[in-house]
Parts: sequence; C-alpha cells; structure tokens
Amino acid sequence: MNYLTMYLHATTEQELRDALSVLQLDDEGGILTASHVHCLVWLPGLRRPTGATLTDDDGNEYPETKPVPGAHANLRTKSQAVVDALTAAGVVIHPETPMVVFS
Repeated sequence: MNYLTMYLHATTEQELRDALSVLQLDDEGGILTASHVHCLVWLPGLRRPTGATLTDDDGNEYPETKPVPGAHANLRTKSQAVVDALTAAGVVIHPETPMVVFS
C-alpha cells in the first residue's frame, strides 16, 4: 500500500494530540513521529503572508506574515483505519495549496 498524505488542523494542540492518539505510542504514551507505517511532522509556528511588504533597518523589503491560528501537522500513513479515525475526529483538512508538503 502506498502512503496516504493528510494535512491536520485543530483549534488546540491538545485537541490534535488527542486525535493523533490513534497512532503508535511510545512507552510513556507519547505519539511516535515515525514508524514503519507512518511519518508525522508537527508544524509549530505556521505563518502565512498578509500581502503587505515591510522594510528592515537596512532597507531590505520582505513580506509581512501572521501566525495561522490553531495546531497543525502533516501525516503520511499506510493505515486506512488511521485516516478514517482522524477524518471522524474532524482534524483532516484539504487545503487548495498546502503551505508545507512532504518531498
């Protein structure tokens, strides 16, 4: 089976962690970020452009960004059961243009 890619979002990190408890856990109950059937990448501090341009003290222009609210992660899994559970939990999103993708 090929890997299935999912983009995940929840209002809080705890809400996302609770949904991700369907993944394999370590001995202390923490979520494993990688196993033979999945790869999880947490995306803290995700930001998106506002459309405005700012100028630094040296005169260099750069795009202004703002934080994207909520908790975010990307997941690749071979388990359809994990996909179904996360979809049922309401944390799977389908962005038109994902900001961070697996290579």
